[in-house]
Amino acid sequence: MPGRIREKDFMTQSSITASSNPQDWRGRTRAHKGRIAALLIERAEQGMGVQGSDLYDHPELYGHSPRNRISELGKNGWDIGRKQGEHRCFFYWLRRDGNGRTYPTRRFDNPEPAPESTYMRRRREEQEQAAPLFAGVR
Repeated sequence: MPGRIREKDFMTQSSITASSNPQDWRGRTRAHKGRIAALLIERAEQGMGVQGSDLYDHPELYGHSPRNRISELGKNGWDIGRKQGEHRCFFYWLRRDGNGRTYPTRRFDNPEPAPESTYMRRRREEQEQAAPLFAGVR
C-alpha cells in the first residue's frame, strides 16, 4: 500500500538508528555524554562554545536530551557556562573540565548589554529634550 511502511522496512530503519541492544540505554547515554564532553573540550581549546541547536540537530550523536547530559557533566565536577543564545536556544561553554583543566572561554562570562527597546529609546530622547543639560547621562 502506498504511504505505509511495511514492518520489515521499519525494522531495518530502526536498526540503523538504534544500537544493537535497545535495552542498553545506559551505554547510549554514556556515549552521548562522552561525545558532548569531547565537543565541549574541542571548542573550548579554541576559545569557543557550542550552540544547543548543534547538539539537538544530531540526536544520533548527542541523544535527544543533550541538556541532561550537560547537567550530568556539571554534577561530575565540570564547570560549564550557559546563557540564552539565538532563537531561544542555549549557548554552552566549558570553563573547567572534570580534571581541573581550565579553558580560554572567560569572555563568555561577561554579560552583554541588553539592546535598548524602541520605547526606552523614545523615552530617553524625550527626557533629553526636556532637560538638555543632562543629555547622555544614564
